[in-house]
Amino acid sequence: IKPWISLPLEGNAWFLRPSLAFRQTSYSLDHALAQLLGSASPSRGQSIFSLDAGLFFDRQMQLKGKSYLQTIEPRLYYLNVPYADQDDLPVFDTQPMTFSWPQLFRDNRYSGGDRQADANQLTLAISTRMIRESDGRERFSASLGQIRYFRDSRVHLPGEPIIVQDRSAWVADVNYAPTDRWTFGASYQRDPKFQRTDLASVRARYLFPGDGVINLNYRYRRDLLKQVDFSFLYPINPTWSMVGRHYYSLRDHKTLESL
Repeated sequence: IKPWISLPLEGNAWFLRPSLAFRQTSYSLDHALAQLLGSASPSRGQSIFSLDAGLFFDRQMQLKGKSYLQTIEPRLYYLNVPYADQDDLPVFDTQPMTFSWPQLFRDNRYSGGDRQADANQLTLAISTRMIRESDGRERFSASLGQIRYFRDSRVHLPGEPIIVQDRSAWVADVNYAPTDRWTFGASYQRDPKFQRTDLASVRARYLFPGDGVINLNYRYRRDLLKQVDFSFLYPINPTWSMVGRHYYSLRDHKTLESL
C-alpha cells in the first residue's frame, strides 16, 4: 500500500508540487523461502518526500510566415527517501528501470514492489518547445537534465553497482516534426565522470494519410545492445490491415522478433 498526500500550487507561469507518501510492503512466505530469508513475514515501511517545481517562459515568434509559441521550461525535482534495510525481502518481480528522461522524475528506480531505493537527490532539467499556434501542434522540443546525488544509495539488487555521491549521466532528448506526417527524434546519455556515451538512439515515424504508420528506430546502450527496429501498420480497407515488424540485434547478428 502507498497512501500519499500532495498540495499542488500552480500559476500560469509556475508550479510547486510537494508530496509525501508512505510505502508499506509485507509478505507471507512459504516455509522454504522463509528459511532462506530468515522470516516468514518480512515487511518494509518507508516515507517518500518529493518536491517538483518549475517555471514557464514563452514568447511569440514568426517562422516561414507562421506563428509559433516558443517556451523555455526549467524544472527542479527533489527526492528524499530514508534508508530501510531490505536484505530480508525476496525479489520476485523487481528490476532496475532503464535510465531515461522519465526516470529523472520518478520516486523509485526499480519496477515492482520488492525494493524501494533510498534517495537524497536533486534533478536539474530544462526543456524548450516550439508550438504552432494555429492548431497547437508541437514542431520541435529539446530537453536536457541530470541528477545530483547527495549521498550513496545503500539499497541495491544482487550484482547491481551502488549509486555513489556524484552526478548521473546527462540525459538529452530531441524531437522534430518538419511536416504533419514526419517526426524525427534522438536520445543521448553521456557519463561526465568517465567521459563516455552510455546510450544513443535515433527514431523516425511517418504517418500515412488517414490511418497507418511506419516506425524506424536504432538503439545503442554501452556494453549491452545495438539494435534496429522497423515496424508498420497499413490499412487496406476499414476491415483489413497489414502489420509487420523486424527487430534485429546488430551486436549478436540475429533477429530478435519478426512478424
